[in-house]
Amino acid sequence: HGFFEEEMKGFFSQFGEVTRVRVSRNAKTKRSKGYAFVEFQVPEVADVVAEAFNGYMMFGRTIVAKRVPQDKVHKNTFLGSERPLDDILRPKNNRMKERKAREKPKTQEQNNRRITRLVARERRLRAKLKESGVEYDFVGYEQQEQAKPKRTVFE
Repeated sequence: HGFFEEEMKGFFSQFGEVTRVRVSRNAKTKRSKGYAFVEFQVPEVADVVAEAFNGYMMFGRTIVAKRVPQDKVHKNTFLGSERPLDDILRPKNNRMKERKAREKPKTQEQNNRRITRLVARERRLRAKLKESGVEYDFVGYEQQEQAKPKRTVFE
């Protein structure tokens, strides 16, 4: 329910030509955050819309409509506004596809980078333990000749 990008573009085009619409969405759930940006071809139309819709009730919410001067609009405000709605609202059944992409075999370069980060983190931990006066020695990545993860396949 509510306004999606296409419905907003259709609704606001009764005032003038709408060039871009951007609904702000939660990155994880893709649900609307409750605000959007609409750009008109003629800037004076934005004044008319802001005056007409400020304080207007829609879907149980009070609309706050303001005109943002062109010099105050951030360059990324409409980033991704040309994407089709299907790309924005990906279906939940893609989770398995995304999981397989995350779990695919790593390359030698990716594995070396991972081990470098693990060794650096281990050194920081050892330094922190020494700094706090704890005498504790453990076998870590640095002592191992070569870390071999279970699922790594090198091409």
